[in-house]
Amino acid sequence: MYRKFFDLSEKPFNLTPDPDFLYLSRGHREALAHLTYGVEAKSGFVMITGEVGSGKTTLLRALIANLGDNVVLSQVTNTHVSYKELLELILRDFGLTAEGLGTASLLSNLNDFLIERFREGRSCVLLVDEAQDLGVSSLEGVRMLSNLETEKAKLLHIILVGQPGLRTLIESPELEQLRQRTTVRYHLGALTPGEVAEYVRHRLSKVCRDPEKAPVFPEEVIPAIHVATGGIPRLINVLCDAALLHAYVAETRIIGDAIVAEVAAQISRDQQGKAPPPEPATRDADAELRAKVAALEARFDSVTVQAVREPVPGPGPGRTAERAGYLAKKEGDLRSRELEVARRVADVEKREEEFRERVTQLKGEWKKRLDQLERVRRETVGGAVRFPALRVHAYDPDPRIQNALAEAFEASRIDAEVHRDYRAFSEALRDGSRSGWFTVAVLGAEQDDSSNVERVARISEELPHVPRIYLSDLDLSTLRRRIFAAGANYFLEKPNGRAGSFTTHRDAMEHLTADLLRVIEGVKKQYEAFFGTFVERGEEARRLGG
Repeated sequence: MYRKFFDLSEKPFNLTPDPDFLYLSRGHREALAHLTYGVEAKSGFVMITGEVGSGKTTLLRALIANLGDNVVLSQVTNTHVSYKELLELILRDFGLTAEGLGTASLLSNLNDFLIERFREGRSCVLLVDEAQDLGVSSLEGVRMLSNLETEKAKLLHIILVGQPGLRTLIESPELEQLRQRTTVRYHLGALTPGEVAEYVRHRLSKVCRDPEKAPVFPEEVIPAIHVATGGIPRLINVLCDAALLHAYVAETRIIGDAIVAEVAAQISRDQQGKAPPPEPATRDADAELRAKVAALEARFDSVTVQAVREPVPGPGPGRTAERAGYLAKKEGDLRSRELEVARRVADVEKREEEFRERVTQLKGEWKKRLDQLERVRRETVGGAVRFPALRVHAYDPDPRIQNALAEAFEASRIDAEVHRDYRAFSEALRDGSRSGWFTVAVLGAEQDDSSNVERVARISEELPHVPRIYLSDLDLSTLRRRIFAAGANYFLEKPNGRAGSFTTHRDAMEHLTADLLRVIEGVKKQYEAFFGTFVERGEEARRLGG
């Protein structure tokens, strides 16, 4: 209904879990990193929990969309089943026949299938959504599936996803072995107020075609949206979709406090199943005037009816003069009341006219303020700005890595500084990122794992706008999950100088520098494209605005 009014390609706040609209908050990014690690690590159970509507299913669809051809997936979403029915669902999703087979035959066929895929070099993953609805016996049965293994590797890697009740269920004494085998746990929390603002802008940016017609959620309404929804993405979608409908009816692009408050109250009433409270008395001038006119008309009608119904002296001797005097008095009273009603009606009409003039004046002032805000927005968004120049700051404790990076940057004509001291690297990185450069950080690993994770986390916290590339030793690949959770954007493995021939080491170094240059070039293109989108829209807005 409102898509044409706002010129939207589709509804931005649909309730369906569409991975194209996935917004990676800090929590969602970490949850996706845990899921990805669970597929890549191939050991133990992975458990992801979150409130209803927190975005778990959308994350799962994003994960599935990025699985390679070497991963065979079975996804179970119907968990109100027995253990045998669960096995049948798993086999069917793997493309196997399950009809008419007993539990032992189902397990045997599944084991044969997993062994064949293992020989092909492919991984099999079981993903159970809404796992909190599985009973203790079914969960214990899922745990038993992890016993399908070879001498060196698990044949089936299992991911459990569910609501917070799954965390309570897994603490049951009967599930002690499952709890011990759950190597990765993560709870997906609600969005912060700042993330709510980014979430709303992110979804609108996916569908807005004309900035001039696009809806606007001012910053001052974000706290109210956060309070009304608790930061749950699905509830944010419900509220914002209803707010867009209200704005369409009111013919305004600005979704202000009044619209958000009205929608939030209505949603709260709907969720609680309560009827709306009686409307409070209003001081609306137009309503008061209409009420007064109605009262005067009723009063006039009552006087007329009373005059007609009151008995008139009947005929008889000596009563003619009395009747004439009585009728003359009533006629005088009626004319007096008619004049009073006419005077009051004229007064009401005058006040109505004053009220309309005041409303027109307020509308004009409001339009001027909106025009001023629009001019400021166009000047801000459509300014003549250019994408900043690229500068790379790199640090690695290994002198050979330092030399290789310096040579690669020089050959590619990339403005870069390769630091031999971490403190100098961090200071130069801060100075460069604050001086208008498009800065990229390349951080090489040292022997202390905890120090590496801490350094990545510190750079991520202090300079969240700076892309972060982490260079890891081969024997530190198990840190991948922790490094990504700390805030690294990219993870590259560097050659280990303690093993291998000179030729092998040289080839590995060339692969590292080539991969690093491709990552830097890709990051730069991605940021330039994102930057150019807003500049083009801003310039178009300025041109159309004259």
